[in-house]
Amino acid sequence: MAEWSRQLTISPEYIARHRVEVAVDDAMRVVGMCSLEDHGDHFQLEHVWIDPAAQGIGIGSTLVRRALLAASKRPVPVRLVADQYAEGFYERLGAQVVGTQPAPMPGDPERSLPVMEFRTEASPTI
Repeated sequence: MAEWSRQLTISPEYIARHRVEVAVDDAMRVVGMCSLEDHGDHFQLEHVWIDPAAQGIGIGSTLVRRALLAASKRPVPVRLVADQYAEGFYERLGAQVVGTQPAPMPGDPERSLPVMEFRTEASPTI
């Protein structure tokens, strides 16, 4: 995890530059988030994180749908690189696999992850 610290850190500068959706529980603890980066010809969905104790109750799908709703203001695709275990989650929300991206790790130099895409004109509704 220390190797990925820079990529996993959400700084105030990042929040100022990108749309960030956050979910909190009744005690006002952050239990989920996702961000939407504007890359001009497409949006990039990033940092979809849900506290394991809060998974399976709709927080992730609500956050992603809110990001897709924001992206629907422009008819450009919303792309993401999915964790290999989250591909089905994104497919259920309407994303399609459009390719793969190399993601080598120690012990698995051939590892790759699915690149997925939502078409904003077909974004799910909240």
